Amino acid sequence: MCSILRSVWFFIPSSVLEPTYSPSPGNEKWGGVACSELLLTLGSLMLYAIFVLLVTFWSSTLSKVNKESSTSQRPMRRFAEVMAVLAAIALVNPLLYVCRVYGAQSVVLYDATFLSAVSLVTFAQVSVYSHRFRTALQTIGAINSYSTDDQARRILMTTIAANCFFTVRVALEVAIGISLIYLFRRNRSSGEDGHPLAIPGTYWDVYILLKHWSEV
Repeated sequence: MCSILRSVWFFIPSSVLEPTYSPSPGNEKWGGVACSELLLTLGSLMLYAIFVLLVTFWSSTLSKVNKESSTSQRPMRRFAEVMAVLAAIALVNPLLYVCRVYGAQSVVLYDATFLSAVSLVTFAQVSVYSHRFRTALQTIGAINSYSTDDQARRILMTTIAANCFFTVRVALEVAIGISLIYLFRRNRSSGEDGHPLAIPGTYWDVYILLKHWSEV
């Protein structure tokens, strides 16, 4: 689902959705920017749902192993609740834009802040539950006298790949967020007479390229 939404966004020419390639203040195509943001938001939610589901599965399995019945009954319900909260927070952004509370650059800043926070929390959760899951596998293997090294190795490789993605994503979102805050300050200091500054096209190219290649 994430790949379909990303493909739809990539195949629509930028000029159809927005008047400029990189987000800039003023002269915005209101409907195009809203459509673009909705596609990006839904795609990001579908992507992070994979990691939320993985953490939920590990948590539920560990709860069963430790006989914590109160927390292991309905893992899919817990997954749905987490995704509902994330969706509500993420969809506030296009809603505020549609209501003209702020412009396209602020939309990107909101996304950068939200995705940085989600990436950091997921990074921590994946690391903690991966370690606990591998420890439980080793204990079970020792009790039953069989090797669980292959399973533990696969979990470790999955954790490394996921955390590499989160690290790249946090670095990119923090970089674009700092750049936008700098532009906001420059535009505010220049006043109404100054020409509003936008993110340079080359910088935006690098951001988009690294951001979406990290998802692959």
